Formats: sequence, structure tokens, C-alpha cells
Amino acid sequence: MSNNKMTTCRTCGKEMAKAAKVCPNCGAKNKKPFFTKPWFIAIVVVFIIGAIASGGKSGSTNTNKVANKANSDASEVKDTVAESNAPTVEYTSYTVDDLMAQLEGNALKASNDHKGENVRITGKLGVIDSSGKYITLYPDTDFAIIGVQCYIKNDDTKAKVAELSKDSLVTLTGKITDVGEILGYSLNIDNIE
Repeated sequence: MSNNKMTTCRTCGKEMAKAAKVCPNCGAKNKKPFFTKPWFIAIVVVFIIGAIASGGKSGSTNTNKVANKANSDASEVKDTVAESNAPTVEYTSYTVDDLMAQLEGNALKASNDHKGENVRITGKLGVIDSSGKYITLYPDTDFAIIGVQCYIKNDDTKAKVAELSKDSLVTLTGKITDVGEILGYSLNIDNIE
């Protein structure tokens, strides 16, 4: 077997050409071993790279977990201190009728006066969104189509809304986030009283 173009048959052991698909002596297929095929080599390389990459990260991940835990504990202490030092929010009381009258009189002035304001607002409950994302309070007039759209931000508020019924008088606190002559007022609910 001095020639580079020759190999031996794995079945009968006789010499044959490397390029031959079958052994001319016994008829056995001349297959390359699977571990020499390009797809097998590619899988092995990817596996090795993945093992090296995950091995290097596991140590840093544990270090990161310890660091994150320490930061989380420090953050909780800061939050507790901040809560005890947090100023109480002052709410200005309005009815939906008051706000809508201001909006109809001068939408620009209403926007300047109320956007970003913390308010305690009372109005007639008109819409309760079926997905629990918002409720709408309307002025106490017939056929009102715009009012204060109040967005529900947590599960406690959603549970309180689930107990309410349409046309009931509702008082809530929150922050006005937007004012417009077409859609009225938008408010993020802090609490329903």
C-alpha cells in the first residue's frame, strides 16, 4: 500500500482505490468513518466552544449573583429609609364636572394647570374596561362622551374596580398624565377610596 490513492477494504482487507464507492473484490461499501465527516467535526467544534464559554461564565455568574444579592439588600435598606423619609403626596380635590368645565373653557389653560397634578377626583363611573386596564369617570350630565380616563396600575386597584358598578359615584386619587380637548383627561390611579 505504497500509493496514496489506495486504501484497504474494511470488510475483506484487500487493496482498493480510495475513490471507489464499493470494494471490487467483495462489493462492500467504501464509506469514510463518520468521525471524519465535516458535519461531525463541526458539531464537535461547536460543543467544545460552548463548553468553554459556559465554563468561563459559571464562575462569573456566581460572583455576579453574590454581588447582585448584596446590592439588592442595600437597595432594600435604602428603600425602607426612603419610605420613612418620603413626603406625603398632597392631592387637590376636584369633581369631574369642574375639570370638564375648565377643559371646555380653555383646553390650553386646563392642560397647563392640571397636567402632572396629583388630584382627588369624584365622578360618575361610566366605563369599566373588561381587560382591567382603565375606568372612565364622566361628568354628571346626560350624554357625556368624554371625561377622565383612569388607568389601573396594580392588582389591588383592579380588585377594587371589580367591586364597582357603572353609574356609581367614585372618588379616587392619582396623577393627571395628559389633557386634551378630544379625549379629556388621562390619570394614573394611586388609590380608589
